[in-house]
Amino acid sequence: MKSKKSGLVSKLTIEIEPSVLTSVVTEEAVEKLDIKPGDRVYAVIKSTEVMVAIAVGEKESESSSSKKSDLSD
Repeated sequence: MKSKKSGLVSKLTIEIEPSVLTSVVTEEAVEKLDIKPGDRVYAVIKSTEVMVAIAVGEKESESSSSKKSDLSD
């Protein structure tokens, strides 16, 4: 885990193979949890909304073709 302080908040970067999760939390929370760079931490994800967008360009037409074939099954 890496931490970068910026004013009242800290940006935490958590490596979850094969991805990286980034979260912005208050500096107060970092202090209360006594989180330090290199600590092993757990991420609990609670979300009410996830937004997904289509990439513009070549991949858009490829994914549209694949979506159409998936929907016809």
